[in-house]
Amino acid sequence: MEPNMDANSITITVEGMTCISCVRTIEQQIGKVNGVHHIK
Repeated sequence: MEPNMDANSITITVEGMTCISCVRTIEQQIGKVNGVHHIK
């Protein structure tokens, strides 16, 4: 079976998060989700 090469994009804006530790935790956890390639 060949991988599906269709690309999808989703943008989720989170406002008011000022704790860098919280930001890193969320980025790390979302980065573990299958198919996630970029977090900013």
